[in-house]
Amino acid sequence: MRPGWWVVDGQRVVAGPFEDRGEADCCDLPPEYVDDDEAISRLRSAYGSPRADGTFDERLSPEDRAWEAHLAEQLERIPGSLGKRWLAGDRSLEVAGAVAVATALVEVGLPLHDCEGHSPLGRACVAPGQDSISVTWSQHRRATFRASELSGRFHAVQDVMTKAIVDVLAASLGLTLTDDAYEAGKAHAALLDRETAEERAWQAHLAEQLERIPGSLGHRWLAGDRSPQVVLAAEIASAVFAAGLPLYDSDRQSSLGGAYIGHALQADGYTVRWAQRDRQARLHVHGYQVFDDVQNVMNHTLRDLLRVLGFHVEPDEKKSGSLVTGRTCR
Repeated sequence: MRPGWWVVDGQRVVAGPFEDRGEADCCDLPPEYVDDDEAISRLRSAYGSPRADGTFDERLSPEDRAWEAHLAEQLERIPGSLGKRWLAGDRSLEVAGAVAVATALVEVGLPLHDCEGHSPLGRACVAPGQDSISVTWSQHRRATFRASELSGRFHAVQDVMTKAIVDVLAASLGLTLTDDAYEAGKAHAALLDRETAEERAWQAHLAEQLERIPGSLGHRWLAGDRSPQVVLAAEIASAVFAAGLPLYDSDRQSSLGGAYIGHALQADGYTVRWAQRDRQARLHVHGYQVFDDVQNVMNHTLRDLLRVLGFHVEPDEKKSGSLVTGRTCR
């Protein structure tokens, strides 16, 4: 039988098959499970197919395979080869701690920075120390170039993103953390001279991100449209990306997380909210409460970030995000 999603009790199939995990999670239960909390607690959704003897042959789902491949690529960015050691089977405390922190960040849509590869993209840098793990935020190299001329804004963004990392890890892993454990504001990237090659790289990175804005607004900007509506969308996207956050590609229904920028329905502006990775957003692998707590952390982080970046921002209660209507400063 072709693999699919089923509801199982241990190794016994209870219901299925279903098209996806969400359908399996929400299916009607057989009569013998109704009002039996102990029996219900044994049920789970699983991907695979029943065997001839009635037991269940569980396999990795396509979503799980995609997640594991994506996570493996991200873990290889942890300095000191800790991610590679984990993938090779090392389960020492040092390795497991770094991987737990990195996984929690990737699950909510925050990509990891390739600290040893000197990537220009902004992301979270997980660096194991002798007795602790240092987690810092790295803005896009373009923001680092401009740190001397925009000193206050650069450090304000660092403070906002450092707090976001602390709050996300507290919500995801239940950790009680302090800013100094994460070396807040100590991402002392070298101030390099702006070179033509670096500027070209920035423009290429930004163009790819702008194409993720719904309604072809990014395409219109790249094609030369400078109408106020298009300019505001492009400025929001550019500022958020320069701060180190990726944009969410809603038109392609990407499984990766990022900042979503969409037309506000009841106002002249844009709704900006966070989209967690599918593993969290759709499957709620750590439960809905963790998903909701992290969502609140990231939406508040985006609001604070947009304010320090010079935008006029109001809470968008209907969309649980932020309403951006213009610039307060450049």
